Amino acid sequence: MKKINSILGILVAALFAGGAETVLTGENFDGAPAKWGTGRGERGASISTAEEKPQTGTENSAAIVWHYDFSMDQPAGNTYVRIRPRLDIPGKPLRFTVRIKGDNSGLPLGYRLRDASGRFWQFGLGKIDFDGWKEFDVTLDPAKAYAWGGTVRQDKGFSFPLRFEEFLLDYGKPAAKVKGELIIDDLQFFGEAVEREEF
Repeated sequence: MKKINSILGILVAALFAGGAETVLTGENFDGAPAKWGTGRGERGASISTAEEKPQTGTENSAAIVWHYDFSMDQPAGNTYVRIRPRLDIPGKPLRFTVRIKGDNSGLPLGYRLRDASGRFWQFGLGKIDFDGWKEFDVTLDPAKAYAWGGTVRQDKGFSFPLRFEEFLLDYGKPAAKVKGELIIDDLQFFGEAVEREEF
């Protein structure tokens, strides 16, 4: 019995050792998402909130509804509509999860981060080729981003802390759906909590 307790103690200690992944921040939209907004100067995006039934569980929860309409700005290549959470992420985020209810538009969905040096990082999440809820589990890998501005580190990585700047839809081809809506819920960032340095 003592041996089993000793092994369990080692496992628990390893689990809570430095560098273990933890929830850093997130947004479940059950409160008013006042910090969320749309892209500056874009007429083709608006947001509202709605009660949505989660995929699991028995209670309804609030979610953010992203209405988009590319017809208002005569869509062409590299025309975006955006919603901006501008969510500060403490620590060193490694990944995030988010649930999105798609409308099968075929439009490419992406997101942008901004690091502590002012450098922007743009990533693709893939096309909205689904109708209904889909959960994304996304690794934050700077090697897979298009980046500009700020300071380029020697290791070509992030300068922490990061800020989640925006989700964006890209109207890239005339056959894509021009008008519709996406619903976003349960955005959470996971990573390493960084302790304050002692001098």
